[in-house]
Amino acid sequence: NSMQFTTNSSEAMRITSGGKVGIGESSPSGKLHITDGDGQVSTGVYITNERNANNNNYLRFRKARQASGTDHTIITSGDYLGQIDFQGCDATNGYETGATIYAITEGTIASNQIPTNLQFHTENTSGTHAERMRISADGHIGIGASTPKATTHFKMAGNNWEDGLLLEHDSGDTGWNIHPENDGTNGLWFGYNADTTQALTSQSATGVMHLTSSGTVGIGISTPASDFGFTPLLHLKKDGDIAFVLDNATEKFEFAMNNDTDVLRLHAGSLSDIISFDASDGGIGV
Repeated sequence: NSMQFTTNSSEAMRITSGGKVGIGESSPSGKLHITDGDGQVSTGVYITNERNANNNNYLRFRKARQASGTDHTIITSGDYLGQIDFQGCDATNGYETGATIYAITEGTIASNQIPTNLQFHTENTSGTHAERMRISADGHIGIGASTPKATTHFKMAGNNWEDGLLLEHDSGDTGWNIHPENDGTNGLWFGYNADTTQALTSQSATGVMHLTSSGTVGIGISTPASDFGFTPLLHLKKDGDIAFVLDNATEKFEFAMNNDTDVLRLHAGSLSDIISFDASDGGIGV
């Protein structure tokens, strides 16, 4: 009990007894099912507007609740307004959903007010289909965070360099990683990535700077510390000679420590040392 439409003696469209429409499909799975069958061309749907005016084309998803009959009543928070699935045929010859976009209401529904979030889900190589990114009704973006608490909210999937932010140079396969370390200091790490071509789980970086949750900064060292028992504001560590420069474009002061002689020097501009400290014997030179 169906209606078939044929062209050149071949079925082109069918309306089943259940009211489903198949174009190129004799057993439609939904209200509208389009397929290219065994053809070698891509299937597409075109919506074209060729009017000489600023008119737009649109695809509209609608949702209403129903008290009885065909009446329309107000929806509630958490209702799905629409869903787009991207599917492919898997190893069992069945269709598996690889990615989904959901539009789901959140918050108070009122007159001229339907607060809605967009959720983006993907399936990983373990077959886990899960939310990866969300745009809240207020326009906040959460990556790994289903309830964004800032304009952009990142929640890391783990505690490694690849579980952070990679800023890659435009060439050379190098870059910089920024990673919030979940350790005793709950610090923020900045590291240099010398090889961005590595696989995701093999990504690594050399820690260059560490900002702790207490506001201390370690450059070249992960745990800023002092031999006097207090926590320094800034701790610099480097193999070999090291210098710390203060430059206001008019005058320049430089603290320099020579690794061979264990001498700390302070000098200004191109002048000779203003003061020096010799760590080997405690001597001071002015």
